[in-house]
Amino acid sequence: MSRFVWVFLLLCSCATPSLEKLLLSPDFSRLEEKEKLDTLEALYEQVEYSPERFSRSSRSFYHLTQRLREIYLHSEHPFVRARALMILGKLLGSQGERYYLQALEDTEFIVQYTALRLLHSFGSKGSLKDLFKKLENLLHPVSRQMAAEVLLTLFSSSSLSSEEKNFLIRRCIQLWNQEENPGVQYRIYKILQKLTSQNLPFYLDDWQEWYKKEYLKSS
Repeated sequence: MSRFVWVFLLLCSCATPSLEKLLLSPDFSRLEEKEKLDTLEALYEQVEYSPERFSRSSRSFYHLTQRLREIYLHSEHPFVRARALMILGKLLGSQGERYYLQALEDTEFIVQYTALRLLHSFGSKGSLKDLFKKLENLLHPVSRQMAAEVLLTLFSSSSLSSEEKNFLIRRCIQLWNQEENPGVQYRIYKILQKLTSQNLPFYLDDWQEWYKKEYLKSS
């Protein structure tokens, strides 16, 4: 760790404004990747263990969250983007849901993983359709599995209309048909079971046939 960052981290342990000042200043952009991570880690610990220092009503809170958003959107280092996003999630909670969905467009797995963790904790029924759209575009199979797990969690805590269920069932069947990874297919299968309360075998043809004959008839 450079002497410059060491001095700043020492100041951070005593006063939150010093750390915020570093993040908001041009000096942060000039740091090396490791130094940026050290600085963000210090901020994460303060947010985690002393959340009362970060009042949402303060002007500095707004500037800090906007700066973190800039970092996760524009930093060239994926681990820096992921850590900035995680801190943003700690600060905003469910109010940052649109940012977590936006972060799924990042091509790096570590950023997608962080966004999905936050959606698992803070996602709502309003995320369902957007998350379905994002799922088919995630290149990493582990990301798709996690996205399906998040969807399953959201279904468990959401009350859906018959129209919403119909849309999501059709999307599940389409995604299953496109998916090549067995782990992701299985999670889509579990979502279909949750949505329909059906225990059909793990075969796509059975679900397609059931949907045509039974669900469309009764909906």
